[in-house]
Amino acid sequence: MALKHVFDKLREARHEHEWLNQVIEEGLRTERKVKPLEHHSWLAVSRVGTMCTRAEVMASVMDIPLIDERDAQDRWRADRGTALHKMFQEQWLAPMGYILGGWRCPYCAHIHGAVEDPDDPKVPYKVWMETAIACPKRCAKCGKEWRRMEPFQYVEPWSIDKLLRVRGRIDAILRLPGYYPEVADLKSTHFIGTGGRPWSVIRRPRMNDVKQLHWYMDSTKCRRGRIIYMDPSAEDVRDALVEHKVSFNPSLMHKEKEKVRGLRKALQASKEKAVTSGSLPDCPNDRKLYGRECACVEMEGLWSGTGD
Repeated sequence: MALKHVFDKLREARHEHEWLNQVIEEGLRTERKVKPLEHHSWLAVSRVGTMCTRAEVMASVMDIPLIDERDAQDRWRADRGTALHKMFQEQWLAPMGYILGGWRCPYCAHIHGAVEDPDDPKVPYKVWMETAIACPKRCAKCGKEWRRMEPFQYVEPWSIDKLLRVRGRIDAILRLPGYYPEVADLKSTHFIGTGGRPWSVIRRPRMNDVKQLHWYMDSTKCRRGRIIYMDPSAEDVRDALVEHKVSFNPSLMHKEKEKVRGLRKALQASKEKAVTSGSLPDCPNDRKLYGRECACVEMEGLWSGTGD
């Protein structure tokens, strides 16, 4: 009992000195409302793989905004992943010449490999698979040389399916010795789960990640891809990376496009007030996602009160 009292006192003393920790936790907590999808809305590639078309249509019909809540823990994971991406893209592969993309000069902001896109005033200059280049040694505009402490900033190439209105940015286009160019997707995740059980990414890639990569391969006409998992907790670089080569699967890509087409059709019907319980699309996740109930399960409780 006395030992427990000592530990409680030590814990209280520690919390008294954690002013910055408390400020960060409070300051990084955000909440924003996301408007329900409409039939003409653009979809993010990263969202399509796990998207529940059933939940999206119900939210659209009932005009329920989705709540995007983020706390310090979410930001810790997301920002750490962003830092690993930049390390991989700008510090490691850029000086080796193994990664293609756009490169923004930190001095004059000139983007090497970008071309003008008059149809998009929000992002007037874009990098594409066809225009992506290796990192230059010197800026073509101001003459600034590449330095490890001031590297050129990697600008990710775009992947856009204009017909289905699905778009995203590719983490990397790899040009490795002895290989054709590949599109690559970088993922930050822990390889070891609770109790020391290895995650499946060591043996095989997650299916949702394979689906996301297929959108990139389809838009770039690239038939080879690579998913690279990075473990931020690894102490040895040889244990930090797991790679999986992925070959383009036309059947899988067809199913993904059909899912988006079905969503568009259902959203158009919701606009015309023609959606009923019987016409709702099925849940593509079997009502579960990552071990939890899919969003459509909660939506169905709200839907049952609409009088349909």
